Amino acid sequence: MRIKKVAVLGAGVMGAQIAAHFVNAGFETLLFDLAVEGNNPKLAVQKSIDALKKLKPAPLATLEKAALIQAKDYDNNLPELKDCQLVIEAISERLDWKQDLFSRVSPFLSKEAILATNSSGLSIEKMSDTLPADLKSRFCGVHFFNPPRYMRLVEVIPSSQTAPEILDSLETVLVDRLGKGVVRAKGTPNFIANRVGVFAFLSALKQAEKFQLSPETVDALTGPIMGRAKSATFRTMDVVGLDVLQHVVQTLKDSTGEDPWRGEYELPQWVTSLITSGAVGQKAKKGIYQKTAKELLVFDASKKDYRPVAPPSNPALIEKMKKASLGERLAICKSDSSPEAQFVWAIHKELFHYSAYHLSEIASSVRDVDLCIRWGFGWEMGPFELWQSLGFKETLEQLDDETMNPKASMPRWANDINALYNDTGAWSPQARAYVSSSSLPVYDKQLAPQPMHYQKPVQGTTISKTSATRLWTLKDDVFIYSWYTPRNCIGTEVLEGVISAIEETEANGQALILYPDLSPDFSVGANLKQVTKALNVGAYDLYEQAVQLFQKTALSLKYAQVPCVAALRGLVLGGGCELALYCDQRVAAHETYIGLVETGVGLIPAAGGTTLMSRQAADSLTVVEQSARLMTRFKQLAMAEMATSAHEAIEKGYLKASDRILMQHENILHTAIESAKALSAANYHPPIKSSFKVLGKEGKAQLESLIVNMQAGHMVTPHDVTVAKHLAHVICGGDVTAGTQVSEEWMFALELEAFLALGHEEKTQQRIQYTLENGKPLRN
Repeated sequence: MRIKKVAVLGAGVMGAQIAAHFVNAGFETLLFDLAVEGNNPKLAVQKSIDALKKLKPAPLATLEKAALIQAKDYDNNLPELKDCQLVIEAISERLDWKQDLFSRVSPFLSKEAILATNSSGLSIEKMSDTLPADLKSRFCGVHFFNPPRYMRLVEVIPSSQTAPEILDSLETVLVDRLGKGVVRAKGTPNFIANRVGVFAFLSALKQAEKFQLSPETVDALTGPIMGRAKSATFRTMDVVGLDVLQHVVQTLKDSTGEDPWRGEYELPQWVTSLITSGAVGQKAKKGIYQKTAKELLVFDASKKDYRPVAPPSNPALIEKMKKASLGERLAICKSDSSPEAQFVWAIHKELFHYSAYHLSEIASSVRDVDLCIRWGFGWEMGPFELWQSLGFKETLEQLDDETMNPKASMPRWANDINALYNDTGAWSPQARAYVSSSSLPVYDKQLAPQPMHYQKPVQGTTISKTSATRLWTLKDDVFIYSWYTPRNCIGTEVLEGVISAIEETEANGQALILYPDLSPDFSVGANLKQVTKALNVGAYDLYEQAVQLFQKTALSLKYAQVPCVAALRGLVLGGGCELALYCDQRVAAHETYIGLVETGVGLIPAAGGTTLMSRQAADSLTVVEQSARLMTRFKQLAMAEMATSAHEAIEKGYLKASDRILMQHENILHTAIESAKALSAANYHPPIKSSFKVLGKEGKAQLESLIVNMQAGHMVTPHDVTVAKHLAHVICGGDVTAGTQVSEEWMFALELEAFLALGHEEKTQQRIQYTLENGKPLRN
């Protein structure tokens, strides 16, 4: 079934954001809620839609998409449901409320429509029981995670009556059209992700009290250092809301009568006291943490009051862990006797035991649990992946010896196998075998999916490789160029590799794809370590050569005799953005964050980026229009603005309307290859070199007036002004009169000149060094 029109029932924060993401994906979307008395019954819904524009992180790809969500109310608009192929309920977690709403809307649904609930843990079976007989087969749970745009996981939960073909259709749409990672869960309390993930929180709270660790230390030990989300434990609790977490925990306790861990499904008394006082987290501006005008405070349970945040205890352990791989970090803690290390080991062995005990009840395989925790909670590895990384059998013996819950014996299947994963797949207690991943056709387009930690990445056929680059292919003559540097930064070896890849493709291939296959990001930009190394020793000749190589590479992509396509996802910044801009076409995942951000480190785009922005303005029909467009592009570059979605990137000129945007980032290689083949089949030839008109000295005067205004408004620092003046000079084509035709070579020479001059500036060098050390820009 083709889904064209979607309705979301419930315009609360979650329902509105689900509607926003369907609009992002191009679906006609209706958002329903209760009618308001008065002249505008849809006022409540419209307020929810308007609120989407202010939410952070942004649920909308562009602010303009808010207007595409159609506000509806239950009193006047239910007949419009007949045209919807998918209807999703997203009201409060009250079973009786949901059942009442289903009885109200079901008469208006078409005979083919899918009805789904976004419940986070209520019984799908009980909801299904009250539905009309002909609707039961078309009903299921579809649990989005918050925020829906950014969290990849969607749990799909059937009832005993749900038709298999309905599940297949829904999974196909969610994966392909919405870009989600789908896991089919069983209809047990809190499903998979919240069942295991919430237990991980409760375990951390319990063990923190046992080992007498502060919230700062717990967060330091349960964040990125252990492959978990940056918000770790206590910060995540504040973001979710302590009251919301309390409700989830209580729901779990109320619905799991035979669970050996049922007695542990409760929050510590000091957390419940915060909830009682109204300190429920970020939405109340205080919870575990409280940010004041002067400092960040944390609640000290022993003192029953807030105090300034302190550094975590045992920094030596943390530094030791940072130098090891993720699996090795857990092994380090297992063998270290310090309270901090034993805390880490305790929460993991308890999680392993819990996950194994409940596996057959809540999921079909260990893969499903791992994917739910990775996609729903932002972990790098799920519990079973972590367990296998330690050695499954060895760790199993330790869990038997050191069991933390004598009421729960380890399941029999654990003693019958030697690994949780093997070459054939993931262990499934239900099948009593290792099972492969889904065979739905929708996954055929995921040519090189990000591997789980037990899997080998797709290799293809290697044509050539260095320590940092590889040219390869998937059994055809479309060549793929990948690079493997820290955060895919671009230095000399990567640039030389691009040029070599172009030459090899021109000689023996049909087209070239730029695609870093093992990274979530395309590139964070130029290798600043190489830049600062040259500047620190005064090797300005090497610095100049590096910029010239960047420019040469960009032009090589533009004028190659074969089509060059960039497959983009994640961060596409600075020099990475410039290389993408000089390809013939771009295929971008919706979650692509792209921009020419060089001014943030005191430089300007000098591999053709400034030139391209100037050329875009020159395509205007009139001088007035050209001036206005140039002003917009100048401010964009001067303020180092980044597009926060692929759709916004079109508005900012980083993508063309003809470029391809995909919701599913795992599909970009497939589409890039198809696009490259289409370009080749259409008798591809590179563009002919051409000049364009610039605004010259007159345009520069206008931009310098803008700079003065920005300075007066305290929008820029003194060094921002220096950088902006260089940028204005280049983007206007230098000291020529308005309307002068300039060549690409002229503009590239101006870019190089400005880049070299700024590299000599002490404050630019300070910015580069600070960014390398702190991962964020310095405003000096």
